[in-house]
Amino acid sequence: MGYGDGSIYFVEKRGLWFAAIEDGWTPQGKRRRRVVSSKTKAGVRRKLEQAKRERDAGITGANPTVKTYGNQWLERQAARVRPGTLRGFKTAIGVLTKALGRKQVKDVRGTDLEALGVSETGRGLSPATVIGEQTIWGMMFKDAARDGLNVHVSVPGFKKVKKGEGKRAAIPSGEVARLVKAARSIPGGVRFTLSLVLGLRPAEVAGLRWQDIDFETGTLRVEFQLVRLRTPPPPGMVAHHVRGLYYLTLPKTASGARTIPLPGDLLNQLREWREKTPGNEWGLVFQAVRGGGPLCSDSNRRVWEKLQKDAGVAKPDGKPYLLYEARHTAATLMLEAGVAPVTVAAIMGHSGTRMQSVYQHPGRELELEGLRKVEALIS
Repeated sequence: MGYGDGSIYFVEKRGLWFAAIEDGWTPQGKRRRRVVSSKTKAGVRRKLEQAKRERDAGITGANPTVKTYGNQWLERQAARVRPGTLRGFKTAIGVLTKALGRKQVKDVRGTDLEALGVSETGRGLSPATVIGEQTIWGMMFKDAARDGLNVHVSVPGFKKVKKGEGKRAAIPSGEVARLVKAARSIPGGVRFTLSLVLGLRPAEVAGLRWQDIDFETGTLRVEFQLVRLRTPPPPGMVAHHVRGLYYLTLPKTASGARTIPLPGDLLNQLREWREKTPGNEWGLVFQAVRGGGPLCSDSNRRVWEKLQKDAGVAKPDGKPYLLYEARHTAATLMLEAGVAPVTVAAIMGHSGTRMQSVYQHPGRELELEGLRKVEALIS
């Protein structure tokens, strides 16, 4: 065998075949030697090949613990996913390693992951959050199996916690009408109407550029979203620096990049805003009132909450609606107006919906007709 391929030998006193390979380094800087054994030469050869696959995949140690493999898995993900996604991965794997970190990967059972999920809901996390964590755990163990590690048969099919009822509330159409009217009186208030009528995400509104709006054809193209990255974007990520920690990045999914027809009143409001707004070097439609920088989510939220107060709009418990609930409201209004679900999905940029997999794109005319119905509903 060549260097690094390992060696196979028979120990007569024990009646066993052994194989050994160099497997990385110890914390003290010494070479780690990994030894496997079997009663047969064929058996030890199989174990040696598996050990080599694990070593070449970067999995050091004969049977890595959940903590060891989890840390190595996160290092590999850092070059593959967005910084925001990586933060979510780190949180989920942190929960996993805190509870099961000392266990070897091969000793983890599906019931361990199910019990940990129940424990997470017990400390007040929403079912959706816990399901997200469990999904990441499943991804890690799937990769562990792909790397040649022994993953128990119960792990891939472990049961996630039950999905709870969505807590997002839709704003009643009468109150939406008051919000849209009040938004006309504040600088750039049309940004909230874009969310209430078109269902644009807050980051999509903040990342909207004038070049994305075609006033001749009356369409709006969702091309980028404005996000705050705490760490530099990884190689391969499309990210245009704006200012400070703010970047224009592509939508998370392919369906998020979409062209939406603009109903008449909304198109006119955007024309009016174009005449009033000061320009900026990035061509953004909306910018911060103070300093003229990119639209900050915290300050935008405060304006949104004040807008509700001025319009006399609030949830039944007196609390303000979340800005993301404006998007949920748009979908609800479209359905109330009789717009087909497949058309709603196309306008909203939903991904992976069953309706989208069955039907083709509904077409610009159907979308425009649906949005006109929404404008009529709240006028």
